[in-house]
Amino acid sequence: VSDWEKKCADLPSLAGCDGTVLPVPIEGDLKGVSPRSPSRSLDGREGQINLVKNNSFETPIVTVKSTLLPGDEQSLGWYVAWVKPNTAATRSVLPVVELMSSEKSGWTARDGKQFAKLDIAGSVSDSLVTLSQDIVTERATYLVSLWIAGQPGTKGTENTVKVYWNGELLETVSQDGTQSKDTVWQRFFYTVQGIDGISQLLLVPGGKADGKGVLVDNVSVIKQ
Repeated sequence: VSDWEKKCADLPSLAGCDGTVLPVPIEGDLKGVSPRSPSRSLDGREGQINLVKNNSFETPIVTVKSTLLPGDEQSLGWYVAWVKPNTAATRSVLPVVELMSSEKSGWTARDGKQFAKLDIAGSVSDSLVTLSQDIVTERATYLVSLWIAGQPGTKGTENTVKVYWNGELLETVSQDGTQSKDTVWQRFFYTVQGIDGISQLLLVPGGKADGKGVLVDNVSVIKQ
């Protein structure tokens, strides 16, 4: 057993333990990443720890196709908020995120057995929700990484998400699921600067609020 395998056994959430090995990126290969960034730092194999809590949405365990959960730091690790919090539909309703089981839904998770959907299914209209997490950082460079998939059978305009770091929009990304019967995941990277204290990662979905929207999995923030 190698030292790396021992590390993954002790820390399965360590970035890179999913076996992904990326080549040294060239211009335009990876969104938001300098072409001179070493591939080793991208796959986390220098022992850096992922600072994102519940990064693959494996807690709590979902035993049905999907379940709606309120978000807070203790139960989910993520804060959940309505994209439009002051409409008639959402003003008096607790915001919830939809966690989906790959075993029950038939859609494959990128990491583990669960993932999040930011356009919740149910009776609430204006059903788009944001996910955010407050992360303790210092004045240093960090790599933000996340995997995005379009809901199978839906077009790209239904599967968009804006990625923010400390209030700054990094990029608006989308994934088309029109031709897919299963999830097709794509990874997005961003090199960002931390502050001394608390930095915030925020994901804001777009598209029509109709219960069909963008899927998120395997989010990481790693100090470089």
